[in-house]
Amino acid sequence: LFSALQKLNKYEFKLKFIGNVSPGIKDLLKKYDLESRCVFKDRVAHDQAVIEMQTSDALLLLIPEVENNDGILTGKIFEYIASRKPIIGIGPETGDASKILSEFSQCKMFDYQSNEIAAFIKQQLEAFYEGKSQESSGDHQHYSRKHQAGELAKILNHLSQSQS
Repeated sequence: LFSALQKLNKYEFKLKFIGNVSPGIKDLLKKYDLESRCVFKDRVAHDQAVIEMQTSDALLLLIPEVENNDGILTGKIFEYIASRKPIIGIGPETGDASKILSEFSQCKMFDYQSNEIAAFIKQQLEAFYEGKSQESSGDHQHYSRKHQAGELAKILNHLSQSQS
């Protein structure tokens, strides 16, 4: 990611980090000469975090590079989807999170070593500067808590009826 962002130094952008940022990440920001583009905020309450998501131009979703990570779905992905913002995902391209992101425009999962991240971010930046809509399209309601709770209720009802 930082290598991709370094390639886009002719564009104006800021990186906002909210919460604890490890010294290793800060060292990488310095290595890639990105520290002047960074804003660091301390941990915030959930309602403030939602506001930060909604006022951002794009969101970063990271899936840890660990064994069996194809099935990792963080709660954050669903909040990001609800924000309707472009999502830049870094993780397994064949994983569950990638499948969900592929249902939405302007949302994409990239492999950890992908060389395509810079092109995607450049496309997002150029669209932003041209005043084009940055809202992702797709069935956002399908992943809402209300809809997912309804789906779970259907499954539970079916299971309870089949055991009767």
